[in-house]
Amino acid sequence: MHPAAHLFARLDAVEALREDLLDAVRPLDADLLRVRPEPTSWSLVEILEHLVRAEETVLGPEGTGVEGAARAGPGSRILYGVVWAILRLGIPVQVPAAEMRPRGEVGLADLTEEWRARHLGLRRYLKGLDPGGLRRPVFAHPVIGSLRPREALVLGEIHLRRHQGQLHRTRAAVLGGGAAT
Repeated sequence: MHPAAHLFARLDAVEALREDLLDAVRPLDADLLRVRPEPTSWSLVEILEHLVRAEETVLGPEGTGVEGAARAGPGSRILYGVVWAILRLGIPVQVPAAEMRPRGEVGLADLTEEWRARHLGLRRYLKGLDPGGLRRPVFAHPVIGSLRPREALVLGEIHLRRHQGQLHRTRAAVLGGGAAT
């Protein structure tokens, strides 16, 4: 058994969730994807772009880590718990880094391709890690600092689940089924 087998199972869950999000919006035309139900809310494509940009920020453009990620601050384990709780409990917060904000310049097809390519790169990267590499911080979160592969995948899955509800509420509002919150 590969030393990262447990990570591949988590990555499979993240990818299934990603596909659920994409399946929810794929049938909609490009104009509906860009509708903001409220002036301050994000459109469907902006929600997806945020998810893609957040992963890019933490995992690196190719899913193979972020240079300098090994520099962990003394409070990074505490910050990990705080961010985990914020995401898990759905506590509203500002996007922690400008590079995670949607720019509104990318279409669904390009976002989908970029997202899938990053996950393929991540999968290849994880396959190449030895047990020591699996315990080494190689990813970087703008608030927490360094993350080990398991921590990055756990937060990634929780982050997707947090925005899954937002995406489905926004979709319902865009299609005339209620307000997005």
